[in-house]
Parts: sequence; structure tokens; C-alpha cells
Amino acid sequence: MKTNGNDFKNWMNHGTQIQILIRRIMIIGLIALMIYGTGYAIGTFIAHLGF
Repeated sequence: MKTNGNDFKNWMNHGTQIQILIRRIMIIGLIALMIYGTGYAIGTFIAHLGF
């Protein structure tokens, strides 16, 4: 399965405005969750080291 930037852009802009909005919110939420999870993991790790 070969994908490039255009395929992703087409997928992002495909469908009704509501579908596009929901898709963007889901992706932003997923990225925010990943950043939060990474920050939490690093924070816990540092806390265990005793800093």
C-alpha cells in the first residue's frame, strides 16, 4: 500500500463538511493523547529516578 501526501490530503478533504470536521477533531485528539501519554511516561520515569 503506497501512500503519498496527496492521498492523505484527498482523504482528509473527502466527504461532507461534518465528516471532515469530525476526522480533524479525531486526529488532533489522537495527537494530543500521544503527546500527553509521552509526557506522562517521561515524568513518571524521571520521578522514579529521584529527581
